[in-house]
Amino acid sequence: MGLRAVAVLAVVAGCYDPPMPVCGFSCLEVGECPDGYTCDRRGDGFCHLSSNPNQDCPGHEGVTFDDQPPELTSISPEPGTQIAAGGSIILFFDEPVTHVTNDSFFITVDSTGEKLFTNVSPFQGAQAWELQLGANLPLDQSFTVTITSAVTDLAGNPLAGETLSYFSQSPTPPMLVGSVPSASQTGVSVGVQLQLFFDKAAPNILSVFHVEDQFSNPVIYNVDPTTSTQDPIFNLRWQLAPNTAYRMRIDPGLMDITGHATSTGTAILFATGVDNVGPRIWGRTPGFSAVNVPVSSGVLIEFDEDAQNVDASSIELQKNGVAVPGQVTYDAATRSAHLRPDTQLDGLTNYDVIVTTAVTDAFGNSTLDGGSSFQTDLDHIAPQIRATTPQTGSSNVPVTTTIAMTFDEPTFGLDASTVFVTAGAVTITGTLVATNGGHTWTFTPDAPLPAMTTIDVDIGLASDSIGNSTSYFYSFTTAP
Repeated sequence: MGLRAVAVLAVVAGCYDPPMPVCGFSCLEVGECPDGYTCDRRGDGFCHLSSNPNQDCPGHEGVTFDDQPPELTSISPEPGTQIAAGGSIILFFDEPVTHVTNDSFFITVDSTGEKLFTNVSPFQGAQAWELQLGANLPLDQSFTVTITSAVTDLAGNPLAGETLSYFSQSPTPPMLVGSVPSASQTGVSVGVQLQLFFDKAAPNILSVFHVEDQFSNPVIYNVDPTTSTQDPIFNLRWQLAPNTAYRMRIDPGLMDITGHATSTGTAILFATGVDNVGPRIWGRTPGFSAVNVPVSSGVLIEFDEDAQNVDASSIELQKNGVAVPGQVTYDAATRSAHLRPDTQLDGLTNYDVIVTTAVTDAFGNSTLDGGSSFQTDLDHIAPQIRATTPQTGSSNVPVTTTIAMTFDEPTFGLDASTVFVTAGAVTITGTLVATNGGHTWTFTPDAPLPAMTTIDVDIGLASDSIGNSTSYFYSFTTAP
């Protein structure tokens, strides 16, 4: 009978002694039991007396077996895409499956219903299977991949069955079928997001695609990573100029995945309208929801056009809704704002970056981009000097000056044994006092500094409250 015994059985040619009292044979694999017994495939998986099918097998009370059908978790490439002759389609299941053959996993051509010869084989084990397409795949045709319910898991649960649609790859280069903006379109927004649409994937599009204005000045862009090379989106680094003509150019040599290339180029002309788009944020540092941000970090915001009214009232760093003191500067050349907190940030703390609609462009259009948030890392950063008096490298410093150092957090370890002020080989004595909650340390010399002399300030140890420490050295020159 081909049964697998799981109890001590006396085997007689052609038959088995019935297991006592009710169980003894595993029937999950072969699905058979001796006469008078029934296989409980959804229960404990053993043969039960037909007269008492609900009694558990001794030692297997409460045992249950898989009764859930297998499911497809992913398909590569995704249905609806183009695929070349000689390529393959891989199915990934949520568990190992069996009975995957040319009869249960196959291709038919939609126009004729013809079933094509394919090769089916495991791909990295029985949980993934590969259907290899032969060279006889008709070109430029739609076809259907069928996976039938004959495919089962190891417990015999059948697959629900699937049909997947694909298109065969045509032996021609990609053809442009549309664009944003469309050809000869006018009144295009200065903040437009460019997009091309091809009839198939064009993997080398970046090497042959260019954008330029009416004066042949190139337009800088990057490719949106969420799009494919069949319908790529291009995000512009800077907003376009208003009332200006532009050209998107695709040079000859645009190829499909099999190397078929265009011999001629394509140009798409369009013109912008008035500027009614406010500054948009091109880049942020730290990024959206960034984590493990160093506590010494500032905030960098890059706009896509020249922004107005950028200051500490329009861009703010907050902790728990309270503004963090800091300085905001703006670089018109890079169109970027830099917010530098006065003190180091707290470790393992959430911060919010607020950008208000007070930020506008030269035409008065407000930014519509909001803020972002990030979380700092543990404090691994030693105190950093934010300012010195006199400034590092300065000259003509009065000999009666005091020397001050301001750090970005309360600082410890500065005393007569770690801070040295010298003029050449001569040590300058004085008193060192901390103010501003330990952020600022001021050294007052006991006597005027020597004239026309380089004064060196050597800080041998500067520590924060949790032991991060470093050293600093700077100098300045006194007046006659």
